[in-house]
Amino acid sequence: AACAGFDGGRPRGDPPAVSNAMASLLSRVWRRVAALSPEAILSPAAPVTLFSFEHAAAADRWFTVSDAQDGGCSRAAVSHSAEDGGKLVFAGSLSTEFDGADPDLKATVQSFDGARMVRSGYCALRRQGPPPFGPLHEHHGLELVCRSDNRPYIASVRTERFLRDDQEIFQALLPPLPEAARELARSPGVLGPWRRVRLPWRSFKLTWRGFLQEHGAELDPRRIQSVGLSLVAADAAHEDMGYAGMRDGPFALELRAVRTFCAPRGRHAGGEGVEQEILEEEA
Repeated sequence: AACAGFDGGRPRGDPPAVSNAMASLLSRVWRRVAALSPEAILSPAAPVTLFSFEHAAAADRWFTVSDAQDGGCSRAAVSHSAEDGGKLVFAGSLSTEFDGADPDLKATVQSFDGARMVRSGYCALRRQGPPPFGPLHEHHGLELVCRSDNRPYIASVRTERFLRDDQEIFQALLPPLPEAARELARSPGVLGPWRRVRLPWRSFKLTWRGFLQEHGAELDPRRIQSVGLSLVAADAAHEDMGYAGMRDGPFALELRAVRTFCAPRGRHAGGEGVEQEILEEEA
């Protein structure tokens, strides 16, 4: 016996025109999908340029800080150059010396509350004001187009207040120059080639006043407030990683752009693997 509401295997009251319309829709969708190449289906989302420095005005909100505010002797400055299509220049002199004998030396509001400096050799590049971009959670990390000497530079990301105060910063170490380019940039302030450095979000580790935090917090790209760079004096561990053993002396890093990047869809890009590419021409 036929089931209630069915006649000959087809539901009563379901006109053929409905099925024909659905079949036509599916056919059109399938033709469009079939016309796409595998590359188009797997292509990443378009990157977003967060900062570019073609024009001098782009450097107006950037400023530097150093250990000099706490009694150190390092000096840093930021400027704009029209060379290479426009770039931001972060340069100065790093020093591991400091006035540790002055009993009247006071910490500033930016430093440890009343603490005394015990080591030196630090400079940073920061940007003031609200970020000129929105949430970045649909992207996989930051891409820097830069060149520098072979010192251990660090990318810094500040987010909305997380646990303690505004001294919390997520940081990721820029990789040392590829071995073939290291000899060129061994001397302080001598620049290596232009390179594109990609730093996945997961490569950024939470620090507080320079100390790595161990509670496992991850950077949330929806909460990013600012992006910057910093530099510390190299130690033996840095040398083992491939950085030049440069401590005191001149330094320089030039930055042409800061962008986001996305890996092709279907490819996992959440790991900590930092990538770099030497550029034959300015990018």
